Amino acid sequence: MRKLNAGIFVLLVLIAGARGSLLETEVQLEKRYGKPVSLLELSYEKVFTPKEKAKYSLKELFPIDDKTQRYYLYKNFKITVSFIEGKSRSEVVEKLLGSGNNPKAKVFSNEEVKLWLDTNSMGETWLLDKGQDTGTHKFWLLQKNGQEIAAATFENESYMCFMTSEFAASMLQDNAKTSKEVR
Repeated sequence: MRKLNAGIFVLLVLIAGARGSLLETEVQLEKRYGKPVSLLELSYEKVFTPKEKAKYSLKELFPIDDKTQRYYLYKNFKITVSFIEGKSRSEVVEKLLGSGNNPKAKVFSNEEVKLWLDTNSMGETWLLDKGQDTGTHKFWLLQKNGQEIAAATFENESYMCFMTSEFAASMLQDNAKTSKEVR
């Protein structure tokens, strides 16, 4: 019986670890996506030849200095992560242009949409807001104990945005503060 309970515990830990992304720390995200890259590195990745890249380290030329935002390249995606108090509170996932002349190469497949929703589910189930579903725009809410804890949008089939309710509230506070300063 003890072996069975230990096996169930390990399985639950593995299942819990398979979900996340939102509310993960930078160390956890690095394990998931690899080391973060600088914004300039993302912009100039294709400008430098392999020979130039060997000679000039972009990380030395363009160090990561923003303490609240990180950029990751993972498979065929660019992920922009915003942190509050050391945890991921917003993630924007953009599909990078694929190879070949396929104009749909930058479009998320249904499987990719499901994968990113699952990755950012925090163990809960996303609820599609059917009133916001226009085909090219979709909106989901994530609830826990009846409270909205996160939202996700899917825009023009090429990027998804995930944010916690804390991140949305901080954006509203920043916007209110900025509008008062402008007056």
